[in-house]
Amino acid sequence: MTGIGESVRFFFWLGLSALEFLVYYWPISVAVLASAVAALTVRSPLHDPRFRGRLRLLTLTYAIPPVILLIGTLLRYELHGPPHPNWREPPAWYGYLLWAVVIFHVAVLMGSLVAMRGTRLRAAGVLLPGVWLSVCAFIPAGFSVVGVGP
Repeated sequence: MTGIGESVRFFFWLGLSALEFLVYYWPISVAVLASAVAALTVRSPLHDPRFRGRLRLLTLTYAIPPVILLIGTLLRYELHGPPHPNWREPPAWYGYLLWAVVIFHVAVLMGSLVAMRGTRLRAAGVLLPGVWLSVCAFIPAGFSVVGVGP
C-alpha cells in the first residue's frame, strides 16, 4: 500500500511542478487564459448551437495534461541522474510513450479545429490553455521519465 501512496504523492508533486511553470511564465499563462475568456465571451458564442454542441470536443484537450503527469508518475526512473555511480540510461520507450501522448494531443488539436468549421478562431482560443497546460506538464514528466529529480 505504501507504493500506491508514494505514487500518488509523486503525481501531486509533478502537478505542483507543472503549476510552478505556469506561475513562473505568468505572462504566457495570463495571455492564454485571456484568449480563452475572450473566445467564450465576445459576442456570446454559447448561444450559438453549433459552437455549444461541439464544446465538449474542445474540453478533451484539458484531459491530456493529467495523462502526461500520470505517465511521468508511472514511468519515473528510479536511478537518479548521471552523477550516481549505478546510473543507467532509462529505456527509450519511456520517452516514446510520453511523446506519443504529445503527438496525440496535437492530433486532437488539429481535429478539433477542423471539426469547428465556422468558429475555428474561437475554438483555437479555447484550446490554447489546454496546450499550455500540456507543455507545463510535459517538462516535469519528462524529467521524471529520464530520472532527473527526486
